[in-house]
Amino acid sequence: MPLSALTKDKITKILDALTEFDPAKRIMPADALIQWEHLLNEFDQIEACHDDHQDSVKPPQLKQSLFTRSPAFFSLASCSEDTSDEAEQSEPAPPIWRRDSI
Repeated sequence: MPLSALTKDKITKILDALTEFDPAKRIMPADALIQWEHLLNEFDQIEACHDDHQDSVKPPQLKQSLFTRSPAFFSLASCSEDTSDEAEQSEPAPPIWRRDSI
């Protein structure tokens, strides 16, 4: 869930107050942490409400495919890429390292 403009503004204000150049205007790190904790609690509440709304809305049912999942599809990946006559005359290709061959 992306941050709202209000939440981004609150984060910016906390960080600006914490890094204020004038020591009289700068807030203490403990105060900044308390403000940050309040901000996180607000965000958690908003996110929980959003999740509750997501749970109440059921996704549409997908229709079953007429095609079956066949292992033949995956065996095509193991076929040789060099099937032309030119490939036989050229130098052999360097070995290709595969993750499952280690």
